[in-house]
Amino acid sequence: MEVREDGAPDLTGTAGPGASVVLRAEQDLAVLIANVPHPLDPRPDYTSTPLEVLAWRARPTAPR
Repeated sequence: MEVREDGAPDLTGTAGPGASVVLRAEQDLAVLIANVPHPLDPRPDYTSTPLEVLAWRARPTAPR
């Protein structure tokens, strides 16, 4: 997603197959995931793809 000079949003594509996001939280967290097409996606078909979500506990980060 980019913002045009006139301030309008412009969908520039997706991250593509195999892309990932890593989220680390240092406290309890509730996450809402909506795996739906972006409203600005110009494709005529309302296409959604499979999604895999993995969660695990890790050691807290050490103070700096």
